[in-house]
Order: sequence, then structure tokens, then C-alpha cells
Amino acid sequence: MLIEYWSDYTCPFCCIAEARLKKALSQMNLGGRVKLVFKAFELYQEAPQWAERNIVEAMQHTYGISEADARAKVDRIESMARGEGLEFNYGTAHTCNTFDALRVAKYAQTQSEEMLERYSHLMFEDFFAKNLRISDHEVILDAAEKAGMKRSDVKGILDGDRFAKEVRRDEQEGYMLGVRAVPFFAVARKYSIPGCIETEQFKQVIARAIAEEEAESLDPDKMKGMSCGPDGCR
Repeated sequence: MLIEYWSDYTCPFCCIAEARLKKALSQMNLGGRVKLVFKAFELYQEAPQWAERNIVEAMQHTYGISEADARAKVDRIESMARGEGLEFNYGTAHTCNTFDALRVAKYAQTQSEEMLERYSHLMFEDFFAKNLRISDHEVILDAAEKAGMKRSDVKGILDGDRFAKEVRRDEQEGYMLGVRAVPFFAVARKYSIPGCIETEQFKQVIARAIAEEEAESLDPDKMKGMSCGPDGCR
């Protein structure tokens, strides 16, 4: 069964939801029955390389709320993340452009799912735990190298426009499915999950999709085995 997910590296709920999804799959002990497929989705295409305001300050400016209210919103998100074993310093992070980081993610995906998973983990960690500027090519190169990619190969990608089309293709595919915000999960292309849900909710949706898949495989109208007739066997 296929689970596709649209994600961006400066979205806190993407990081939290992915951790919950992987926990759900681990608890369900599904082995190789489920395949996760990453889809890139650049949330803020006009984002600067590094925003002047940190997240708390940006919330105050965007929503017209007090520092205390902004801090309370951030505290709730950080508490959610800590509940999943994630280190989060979200309030002191600065939004930045993620297009190049996503281009490298699409390259990593062509190498192996394991490499992509390592790279994505490092990107989330760099932004949310370390508050690094993940638009910076040196930061991306360091993460890519730690994930197992050749630094020279990734530098060549960053110096050009390779994998730009792949990022935009993922986004267009998402738009066609109704993706307007991330995270967004498509389970077997039957169930859409817009946003960050609880681990138990992931398990419920996945179990329902698997049950339906198994029921379809037992549908007599869809069964056709080999047989012999007057004109031969086939």
C-alpha cells in the first residue's frame, strides 16, 4: 500500500506528523506492506534566504498578537514535538527559503529511501533544533554529506537548477489532489489526511485502507485464474 506525503522542512507540523506516522507504522508491525513516498511542497516560494524576524516575532507581526500570545502558540507546538521525542527550538528559528533543500531531497530520493530519510531528519534537526539557515548551501552540503551523498555531486546540483522541475511537479500533483497546506497525506489515493493528526488516528486510517485493499483482492468479480478450455490452456 502506498502512502504519499507532501512536506516542507520549515513546517513544524510536517516534522511532528512524519514522526507520528512512522511510529504508527512501527506499532502496526506491517513490515514491507506500506511504502512511503515523499513529495516536495515549498510553502513560501517568496521566502527570503533568511527572515529578519524569528518565529515569535513573525507571529506577532502576522497575526497582530502580543508576544505572550505568540510565545504560548510556540510553546504548544514545541510541547507537541517533545511528546514525539523531538528537540524543538521553534520560537528562535527564522523562516528561510527551502527550495534548494527540497531539490537536494529529490536527488536523495533517486539514490535510496534510506538516504532521503537520513537527509530529511538532518534538515528538520538543523532548522528546528539548531536553528540553522537551511537555505545556506554549506548547511545543505553538510547535511547531504552526513546522509551519505557525495559533496561534489550535491554542489553540482546546488550550483545549477537540477531537480527544480521535480519539486514543482510534486507541487502540481499536490494541487490536483487538493493540497493547499502541509503536511498532507494520501493513503492509497483513497484517504486524504490534511494536517498533523495523532498516532492512533494514523493507525485507524491505515488499518481501514488495508482492510479495504484485502477485501478487494478477495472480490470474485476481480479474480481470474488460469484455466483450460477447448481451445487450449491459458
